[in-house]
Amino acid sequence: MRGLDQKLIDEAGYLAKGGRLLQRFVAAKPFLCNWQITYRCNFTCDICTFWRQPHSSSEELTAQQISEIGQKLKPLAPLIISVAGGEPLLRRDLPEITRALSRDHYFTLITNGWLMTRPLARSLYEAGLQDIHVSIDYADASKHDAQRRREGAFRKAIEAVEILRDARPDRRHRVHIMGVLLDDNVDQIEGLVLLARELGVSFELSLYSHRRGRKPARLPRQKVSAMLRDLKSRYPATFVSLDDYLANFDRAIENDGLPDCHAGLTFFNLDHRGGVSRCIDNSDKPAGNLLVEPLEAVLERLRGQGTIDPCGGCYTTCRAFGDMLPGIQGLARLPGFLNMVRPL
Repeated sequence: MRGLDQKLIDEAGYLAKGGRLLQRFVAAKPFLCNWQITYRCNFTCDICTFWRQPHSSSEELTAQQISEIGQKLKPLAPLIISVAGGEPLLRRDLPEITRALSRDHYFTLITNGWLMTRPLARSLYEAGLQDIHVSIDYADASKHDAQRRREGAFRKAIEAVEILRDARPDRRHRVHIMGVLLDDNVDQIEGLVLLARELGVSFELSLYSHRRGRKPARLPRQKVSAMLRDLKSRYPATFVSLDDYLANFDRAIENDGLPDCHAGLTFFNLDHRGGVSRCIDNSDKPAGNLLVEPLEAVLERLRGQGTIDPCGGCYTTCRAFGDMLPGIQGLARLPGFLNMVRPL
């Protein structure tokens, strides 16, 4: 009976948190925080620049400092806090970080999967991990390994998906394969959707951005929206990216991004030292540091940056959430969001 009572309490808490998140959507208040807790990585991927400069754990926030910032973010709770890197699994204190941030927020992770183990997966779920994205950009193992510059990267990513799928406490904790659309993997997307379906997980897609650092321009050279929306219509339970987001890919590719970005308004970025910026591509233009400054002062500067220097030079997944879900008009897209988080 005690176990049943606790399950009912947990369910009630989850639904209450979801109701508060919905209120943030409607009010167009900040609801998404992308956080790079480390810039260290065990891969040297072609489409990333973090690994090109040396990074040390000594320059990173401690778990205690991350917890302090989490408390500063409490007035915005619940946020969707999407933790990435670098490679976040390099942090041995990741379960402690997960526990601190999941108390008030929805805690999610993005990983290349290489370091995932069954004990770590269990520890993360027990600490409050809500869902997790494993990055795979090609259905062809050799192409994925070449992109990641690490033999066996594809195999380890698949193993990570299976470990996370099997370790989750219930089907509400979603496991996603996360792909980035590039100039050479358009023909691989259906294979990735089918792979996700075979594994019993879901698939999300983001359009590549080359704006941060000296990265090559790798956007597709052909129209892709009709093909992607057709894939989504055929595999709606598996391919869960918002339909309206996919519909805008052609315009975003043609114009190297789209205007009217809500970065700094409905979503923002945190780096490994607590620096706050509108997004990861603007991390060199911080509005402040939450470790030493009040939340509202930093958010006010973020809003000012968007007014003075509007940006629309990318169309990554955070645009799907930050631009499309807020406000009354976002309610029409709510079923698409719920499809991302419903038990699978």
